[in-house]
Amino acid sequence: MRPLSQLKFLVVTLVLIATPVSAPIADAGAYTFLTGFTDMPLFDGLIVNNETGVNFDTPAGRIVETIAEGRVTRESVTRFYQSTLPQLGWVRAGTLAFEREGERLTLSMRNANGGLAVHFKMAPK
Repeated sequence: MRPLSQLKFLVVTLVLIATPVSAPIADAGAYTFLTGFTDMPLFDGLIVNNETGVNFDTPAGRIVETIAEGRVTRESVTRFYQSTLPQLGWVRAGTLAFEREGERLTLSMRNANGGLAVHFKMAPK
């Protein structure tokens, strides 16, 4: 296995092992991970808008942003990330805000194109 494939396999395995049966986690084998984010799964039904990505390093740390869209509900996206991200080491710092290792991740949602757009933003704390 290539190193990235090994990391993806390890993260998916850890999510599956640590996930209670009642959690709203989709089949882990189907996960897509967001480019530029460390071990950030993409909710099933969302598609990344490749024209919206930002990924660069600053003296204070990385800044990564992207938008994914799909015909999904706010509630399902919120439940997914609130249950999945803590299993990946993120600590909740708000409804859709998380912190880990000096970084802050925020998710915001808006209606777009008959569906939902989810804006992922990670920056130094």
